[in-house]
Amino acid sequence: MNVIFDFANTLAELRPFNHELLQQYIYQITGLQIDNKTIQSAYLNLDAILPYSSVSIRTRSDRIDFFNAYNHNLLVLLGARHLINPKDIYLLFSETKRHWAPKQGIEQYIADLFESGHRLYILSNFDSNLESVVHSHCARVHKCFTSIISSQQCELEKPNPQFYNYFLEKEHLSIRDCIYIGDNYYLDYLPCQQIGLKSYIIPPNYDNLRHLPFTFRSMGDLLFSLPELNQ
Repeated sequence: MNVIFDFANTLAELRPFNHELLQQYIYQITGLQIDNKTIQSAYLNLDAILPYSSVSIRTRSDRIDFFNAYNHNLLVLLGARHLINPKDIYLLFSETKRHWAPKQGIEQYIADLFESGHRLYILSNFDSNLESVVHSHCARVHKCFTSIISSQQCELEKPNPQFYNYFLEKEHLSIRDCIYIGDNYYLDYLPCQQIGLKSYIIPPNYDNLRHLPFTFRSMGDLLFSLPELNQ
């Protein structure tokens, strides 16, 4: 079986977490105590309507403009816009040292799939440095992936179904022999459904989507539940 993974928030996560940094900053500046779940929910809601594009955002100026608008909306959702300038949030994140780290247990799951004979791939909305990020921060399993492709490399991105078609054609893969594993209903599941690519997601808001048969709470639950990966 060909197993294609999303990268960001499926295999790895950026640390320190956005919600933790923002929670601490808001409290330090304003004294407001906003709980983590509220901030996480605001991020999820905003990402659904204002996703970052590694295809259209290329320059530092583009990035600043996007995040100033993004952070304005985030602060509005949290009721803190009257107290904090969105530009200060951009500075906070740009001046904080952060790193990608594999999610708990991911490296062992990847190694087990590889040793079982499955062909593994990464296809993700990401900058063109995705392979170097995987090599640097997921070094133990980097060699397990046959191919690693980012949206910026091919100038296509989710939720465009052509992003997936481009990948399948480039790697000469039959859609019937593939599954895609991501974390987002809109970006991952829906476009896969449109082209007939079997897909499963591990959403951060699992409790809101647990009624859907293609959602799982964790990577472990997903991998152990799929018969095509356990034959």
